[in-house]
Amino acid sequence: MYNFRVYARNKYGPSLYSSIANVYASAIPETANAPVTSLDDNYTRITWELPNAHSLPVTQYEILILQKDGTTWTESSQCLGTSTTIISNRYC
Repeated sequence: MYNFRVYARNKYGPSLYSSIANVYASAIPETANAPVTSLDDNYTRITWELPNAHSLPVTQYEILILQKDGTTWTESSQCLGTSTTIISNRYC
């Protein structure tokens, strides 16, 4: 993050500084690579790599599972991308 402030000066001296403006020199995360699946005991584990998030932390993932009908994508309550554990571990 970059912070900026400004003051003006004339022949009588400088003004007070302005309030601070902040800006992140970043962009939206890049597209993640395809996840990898593996069988662990009686469930399927989904893992993925951290995408390039341009120096900002990833705050949420959306992990969708294609249903048997081949057209419907759903989110599993066992794999919520808002969970801090899932975000940091990158698997569910």
